[in-house]
Amino acid sequence: MWEALQEIARRQETNINQLVTEIDRRRYSSSLTAAIRVDIVDFYRAAASTQSQRGVDLRPVLKN
Repeated sequence: MWEALQEIARRQETNINQLVTEIDRRRYSSSLTAAIRVDIVDFYRAAASTQSQRGVDLRPVLKN
């Protein structure tokens, strides 16, 4: 989870503290941990969707 937050903060040109503060402001009726997890999933889902629309194959490379 921490690695994902670091990556998201880096891409959004902010730091983890500011990122988590913003997530905390937007959350409603859930724990902060749950809100962070949802935000991480949403971030990577949006990134995957963008890459998919560009025709990038997101399947992992299978090794024999």
